[in-house]
Amino acid sequence: MTTSLRLAAMMLLGTMLLCSPALGEDIHSDEAGKMLYVHYCSSCHGETGAGDGPLAPILDLKPTNLTQLKKQAGGEFSYMSLLRSIDGTRNVRGHGKPDMPVWGELFRSDEKAPMGEQLRGAGKLLLITYHVESLQED
Repeated sequence: MTTSLRLAAMMLLGTMLLCSPALGEDIHSDEAGKMLYVHYCSSCHGETGAGDGPLAPILDLKPTNLTQLKKQAGGEFSYMSLLRSIDGTRNVRGHGKPDMPVWGELFRSDEKAPMGEQLRGAGKLLLITYHVESLQED
């Protein structure tokens, strides 16, 4: 199985696991994505994704305005590019070095890790990515 296909399958299964009624959660994926985004991303990128979070003024590198990703990419929102930026497989200066990303260790797990751990990380990545897509300005 290719890496991209494996990642897509893991994210789908992770999202299903995160939003499963069996977990006692009565939450929709869009709400879960927003909650995860606010928890992990908004301190730098701001609640609206404009790069104006409470920590932004003290950072050496201004956080990316996430509302402009689609526009900057010529009108096409790239899920894989954003996923790779969050999990650290694509180097983003503000997220740290590729071998030590700020959130990569939290969202990405070893292929030998227990399946539940892999699914939860992939599900969080997907939910945050869907939420960031919803923040795009035309």
